[in-house]
Amino acid sequence: MIQRIFYDGTDITDLLKAGKWSHPVSGIQYPPNKEPLEIEGVYLVDAPDPEPEEFSVVLRDTFTSLEFFESFTDAEQLAIVQVTMTNAQVKLWYDKMIAALKIDLKDPRTALGLTALVTAGLLTQARKDELLTPRQ
Repeated sequence: MIQRIFYDGTDITDLLKAGKWSHPVSGIQYPPNKEPLEIEGVYLVDAPDPEPEEFSVVLRDTFTSLEFFESFTDAEQLAIVQVTMTNAQVKLWYDKMIAALKIDLKDPRTALGLTALVTAGLLTQARKDELLTPRQ
């Protein structure tokens, strides 16, 4: 529980703590070395602790080319680059991937490119599915 300070139904906690509240009747600026309850008309209210902010994870399905390529392990990256020298289908996908402004996991071209990597033996189907799953 936290305590809030009120005067005549108005929460003055922050003003009082900042020294920016004066008593509307006497005009005295507070706080002058007085506890809030010593000020005429002021009362404390136990307020519940604020609810913690809900934390939600937002999963993304679009990435920059670099972010997407960094989703691959170092070994996968090296294998892909090596195969681009002998496999035109993988080379074409790789070139389009690095030229793209964004990689959209829902774009059929992304799935087709990853299928080419599966066909070339660079990824398993399970790894392809993992790479196509939205993430942070």
